Amino acid sequence: MRLLVLALAALSLNAQVNFYSREKEAALGAQLAAEATKDTTPLGSAAAADYINKVVRRLAVAMPNQSYTFTIALVKDDLGGSTHEPTALPAGYIFVPAGLLLAAQNEAELAGMLAHAMVHVTSRHYTQLATRAELAQIGTYPLHPLSPLNPRDNPWAVPAPMLAIMRSFERQADYVAAATAAAAGYDPAAFAAYISRTQTDQPDPFAALPNRADRIAGIEQAIKAIRRMGPHDYAPTGAEFAQIQAEVRKLTP
Repeated sequence: MRLLVLALAALSLNAQVNFYSREKEAALGAQLAAEATKDTTPLGSAAAADYINKVVRRLAVAMPNQSYTFTIALVKDDLGGSTHEPTALPAGYIFVPAGLLLAAQNEAELAGMLAHAMVHVTSRHYTQLATRAELAQIGTYPLHPLSPLNPRDNPWAVPAPMLAIMRSFERQADYVAAATAAAAGYDPAAFAAYISRTQTDQPDPFAALPNRADRIAGIEQAIKAIRRMGPHDYAPTGAEFAQIQAEVRKLTP
């Protein structure tokens, strides 16, 4: 399974062009995280934060690139559209919306979405996009993920070629996330189920996400590769998730 995760991580549709050193990436991530912190509201639950961090640590040891330390912020703000996708910033800063915990039906669904965000970090997708923006001389990639220039909110701000790259990164993150979740003991079919249930099926030519059918097909392709490795016993996920979800529900409108 470890070899499978490594192989899937290598399947990038774009050359790994990146002007950002790890030091520059760390500085950028810290800057963006500080700005995002000002624009979001912490959930204020130590138990929920500890739970999310536990799931992240479990996923991290199964990832192909283990050179990142993840800093998780659990926020009340409704980030990530209908799928409540966490906002992944350079150098391992991830803002997880409480809505994700409420929308997920079990820990395996939550783990799939967290793994997706973590793959964005370890694949350095954010700084690769910033590099491509510089190469294309189209200005700076929207550095503040919560700003009006975020393609989730204002797709006209991002040129079509950049949207194509963003979609390819999303597909890559889905593919590797499914394998990572499986390697960590989570059923990757739960990840596909979550995307199928929460992402709108309306085709949008200006959306940064691939359409729902394409995403599910990609995740199912990863699942088939996992199953070819042999049968897997996935750990049950239940009681603790339900307890944390109930607490989060009390703290959010």
